[in-house]
Amino acid sequence: MVYDSCVDYWSLGVILHEMLTGRKPTFSWLRKTLQCPENLNPEAKDILMKLLTYSPSERRNFVCDIKQHPFFKPIDWQALEAGKMKPPFIPPPADDLFGTSYEILPPSEVEDVGHLNNLKGLSFVCKEWRNIPPNQ
Repeated sequence: MVYDSCVDYWSLGVILHEMLTGRKPTFSWLRKTLQCPENLNPEAKDILMKLLTYSPSERRNFVCDIKQHPFFKPIDWQALEAGKMKPPFIPPPADDLFGTSYEILPPSEVEDVGHLNNLKGLSFVCKEWRNIPPNQ
């Protein structure tokens, strides 16, 4: 079987499910459908069902319109893709995890990695999204 970007969207569905519920998704393997918790809002249930659909072709059809899904309505896609969107939450540093052995560098001291050009042409924007108009 040949794999394409549909497996990435399956993975996104698994991660999103864990973030929303705190649990790994469970499926009815006889029907090959996701069993969603009742307490999720309709938009969250719908996107999980579409990302975690068993059929890669159904998932592929959905991905073409994923930016338009109501779950992502608050996202300014142009700002996100341009790197201009601030994260909605930045957790405080956990001293108990890192101790005092680390140092946050000011931006001027961050190493310039521009000389590492082995990844010319690499894009973090999936090719299916390039032809989708922004959700404005």
